[in-house]
Amino acid sequence: MLPNCLKSDDILISENSSKGVRDFRAFLKYLETKKLIHEPILNMDKGFDSPFEESVYQLLDDSGVKTVPQVGVAGYFIDLAVISKNSNDFLLGIECDGAKYHSSKSARDRDRLKQDVLENLGWVIYRIWSVDWYKNREHEIKKLLFEIGKLQKNHDDKFNKIDSETKKFFIEDQKLKQVQEKLFVSDLTTKDKLIKLRDRTISKGHKIDKTSILSPLMLDQFLQKKPRDMDDFREKISLELRENINREEIRFLGDIFEILEMADE
Repeated sequence: MLPNCLKSDDILISENSSKGVRDFRAFLKYLETKKLIHEPILNMDKGFDSPFEESVYQLLDDSGVKTVPQVGVAGYFIDLAVISKNSNDFLLGIECDGAKYHSSKSARDRDRLKQDVLENLGWVIYRIWSVDWYKNREHEIKKLLFEIGKLQKNHDDKFNKIDSETKKFFIEDQKLKQVQEKLFVSDLTTKDKLIKLRDRTISKGHKIDKTSILSPLMLDQFLQKKPRDMDDFREKISLELRENINREEIRFLGDIFEILEMADE
């Protein structure tokens, strides 16, 4: 028996390698990476391998279980793959023991090897025996639907947990944004507040010209540099500009700093 750690890279391919070896390596590569090298994952044109396989597919379809036949690559396919109701994830791989399984020992050995590899790579494989299916159909149907229901519930629990964490993150992010909006104002709003201070308060006792503490040039400097106190003001605003300000208007710096304190960085 081959070890469970068999990987696609363990199979060496040369120009003389047979198609079977190449196909098996491609199948392993797909299982490891979920990326196809050659053919598409769903080979709907291939059809069912047996009437038994088709009957299981039809039963599941009638039960509301979405199932896709012949999932894989090249000559290696999972008979039926059950798809989750809330995503495109595969819940279960179903193998049906049709004519090929009973035809030869090599076919049975290859099926067992395929199942070992699939399960080692995380697939859940459920095998349905045709003899049991036809002898005790109702019992086998209940077993199959119970297994699918159990896997669907486990998948839903994981899905809902992720969805819940995503929603929680979104809500917390929205709350943070709301707090920030309350705490901070945009440059446009800050500019409007500074202009109102100039036009409604400063202009009552002082002429608004190029020496004004909120002249167009100084207004632009305050919005760009956003000084929050006198030390900040001396550090960020050049001496040339500071010396050009009307000394009587320096007393309004406190009001200006208060407005800038709420401005966005």
